[in-house]
Amino acid sequence: MSNIDVAQKQLDAYNAQDLDKYMTYFTQDCVVSGLNGTPTETSNDAIKARYAKAFAQFPENKAELKSRIAVGNTV
Repeated sequence: MSNIDVAQKQLDAYNAQDLDKYMTYFTQDCVVSGLNGTPTETSNDAIKARYAKAFAQFPENKAELKSRIAVGNTV
């Protein structure tokens, strides 16, 4: 599977609000940071809790992809 395919499948899982599938795209040691670079979640459990809350609070929320750039292995 290409990196573009992985990015699309993660977006699809987010838009379906399929938390279990969405979480398969995060490693156990993944860190999520805010816009200023300060870490907001530093564990897989914290990331899952963040998105569980977001999906429950905003059940109609969807992300719309306007464009995608892939350079090497970065999407």
